[in-house]
Amino acid sequence: MSETGGRQLIRYAARTAPVSPETVWMVEGDDLVETCGRRRRVFPLSSLSDMRVIGEGGPRRAAQLLFGRRRLLIPAQSLLATLRFQDRSGAFDAFIKQVEARAAVSAVQAKPPSRAARQIAQALVWTIVLTGAGALFLIVGALLSGFPDIGLALGARLLFVPILLSAALPWLLQPRR
Repeated sequence: MSETGGRQLIRYAARTAPVSPETVWMVEGDDLVETCGRRRRVFPLSSLSDMRVIGEGGPRRAAQLLFGRRRLLIPAQSLLATLRFQDRSGAFDAFIKQVEARAAVSAVQAKPPSRAARQIAQALVWTIVLTGAGALFLIVGALLSGFPDIGLALGARLLFVPILLSAALPWLLQPRR
């Protein structure tokens, strides 16, 4: 860690492959930045949904961070030029603790919707689609049979149901706290 412009710079580096340059992970403001050679990826800490240390106690420890659908893996070992692994657990543990602390400050940890909520939302979407299709068929059928007034009146009332149902979707799919 070092000071830059009055802010503390949190940094960790490891070589992950024999032919690639060293990968550097830094916390810059509210973002986690991964730099490997010219490639640079930015992960906003506010979108961090899950963080786990895998391989605990084993030779291949790593931190797995999930940012929505994007996944980031940070190893605790670095590959040396002699193709042996160097254990950097001390720096790794300090970096992961700092990332956890910064992520907790950056945003409230949110979990994705539960499986039951996703299934209910899927059933609700199907209900909306089928009810809307039924209203459309009712209107078209009434127009073709010569009763446009009653067809439009019933179809409009039936279309109001999927509109109301669609208002429930944001509450079903919001992240759990």
